[in-house]
Amino acid sequence: MIDKEKLKHIVNNKLDGYLEAVIEAYPSMRKLFTNVSPLDKLMKASAIKGMYWYIQELWHSVKDIPQEGKYILALTKYEGPQIIDVDEYMDREEYEDLDERETWDNIVEEESIINWCYISDILPQKGGNK
Repeated sequence: MIDKEKLKHIVNNKLDGYLEAVIEAYPSMRKLFTNVSPLDKLMKASAIKGMYWYIQELWHSVKDIPQEGKYILALTKYEGPQIIDVDEYMDREEYEDLDERETWDNIVEEESIINWCYISDILPQKGGNK
């Protein structure tokens, strides 16, 4: 049988630890969790965790080759974020004898790309409702 009080205690302890970490990283969020019920805390923390997960899922490893015809936002080691037209890079004359993997690996090295995401994934969709 499930001990509801024990379960509640475990959830509250885990939730409090998570909330402390969120508030430490983003002090302005403290007011979201002040004077609210445990259920409200749980819902808000879950929403924040979901947003964090979604943001992390947008980013691709440099092992992933972006689709042709797309623009990407690449985070680079030295230059910061850069918008890259994948086709422009992939069609360079210097890469014409290389396959797609070799071409992308050269681009990653040349631009010092750490990770990347599709521009279309971070912009609002048509009408901003989707």
